[in-house]
Amino acid sequence: LRFLWVTDQQPDELAQELKSSGSWDLFGAMGGHAFTPFFGRGASLHFLRKLHLAFGLLLDFEKKHRHRYRWVIYSRTDLIWESSHPPLD
Repeated sequence: LRFLWVTDQQPDELAQELKSSGSWDLFGAMGGHAFTPFFGRGASLHFLRKLHLAFGLLLDFEKKHRHRYRWVIYSRTDLIWESSHPPLD
C-alpha cells in the first residue's frame, strides 16, 4: 500500500502545471466553477489534480502487480450514503 500526501499548489504553480500538460485551454473554456480557484472561490482544480494523481497510483499498482481491478469506486468522506450501494455484479 502506498500513501501520497499532496497539498494544494499555489495558483502560479497550478497554472504552470496545467499549461505544460496542455489542459489550461480546456479548463479555461469550461470556465466557471470548473476553473476555481482561478475564476471565483473554490478548489475544483485542486480536487481534480488530486483525483488524477490517485488514479495514477492505482494504475502503477495494477501494472506492478499484474492485476487489473474490475471496479474502482470513489466516495467522498464528507457525504452520507442514504442507502446501501447497489450490487456491482
